[in-house]
Amino acid sequence: MADAPEIGPLIQRERKARHLTLERLAALSGVSRSMLSQIERGESNPTFAVRHAFTEAKVLYLAVVFLPLSGGAPRTALAPR
Repeated sequence: MADAPEIGPLIQRERKARHLTLERLAALSGVSRSMLSQIERGESNPTFAVRHAFTEAKVLYLAVVFLPLSGGAPRTALAPR
């Protein structure tokens, strides 16, 4: 089985692209600031529910959060604002 793609850097990149602080993303997604920080640093893997919360907060598209792309790091697309 192939290793799962690293989602932490993806979340961090999209959060910063939207000029969101960890606190703001926590408020939008319902995921604690501490958990977000752990995910971004690769210290924790987000559950299905946490990944879904990112889509509900319109930070990432559902397909980007759940479907890895072959051939390396996942590409991303910002969800509509």
